[in-house]
Amino acid sequence: MIPDKVQAALDVILEDTLESLRQQIREVKPLTVFVGAARADGDFLSLKLFDRFMWPYLKKIVEVVVDEGSFAYLHLDMCWNRFLDYFLELPKAKCIFSPDSTTDIFKAKKVLDGHMCIMGDVSPSLLTLGTADDVHAYCMRLMKEIGPDGFIMAAGCMLPANAKVENVKAMLSATCGK
Repeated sequence: MIPDKVQAALDVILEDTLESLRQQIREVKPLTVFVGAARADGDFLSLKLFDRFMWPYLKKIVEVVVDEGSFAYLHLDMCWNRFLDYFLELPKAKCIFSPDSTTDIFKAKKVLDGHMCIMGDVSPSLLTLGTADDVHAYCMRLMKEIGPDGFIMAAGCMLPANAKVENVKAMLSATCGK
């Protein structure tokens, strides 16, 4: 690996990305901006690589989103448990932390409580293979331990196309306190 050249390339890409992002946000004025961070977590990167090649770039993107008046919707695939403290460096009350059922959402709540909104984290496997009672019980736990304030109930990553209808209804029912 040639880390200095990789970093130089990333710096050039970031400069163009940030300018384009600013222009798009100014034109569209979205409430939220999707900021994906797939395959950049603790399962793939060492702390040293994360510190050099991931975090500074993700942080700058989020700062531009917030500076331009939008909220950053952080779509975080894979397990981010090792890096949860980093998210405290992002602007308070301006981000949505949305894991994909791999990150421990209860640990995320302990670390990020009051700093950013947490979204999720009903696993796609529970929605497709579980029972309505299982889904309802888990969602009630989420509402009690993660929410209701600063929490958005959602499937981890996305609602699978083959989710059982009764399980989606159970998730909605729990969200409404029924």
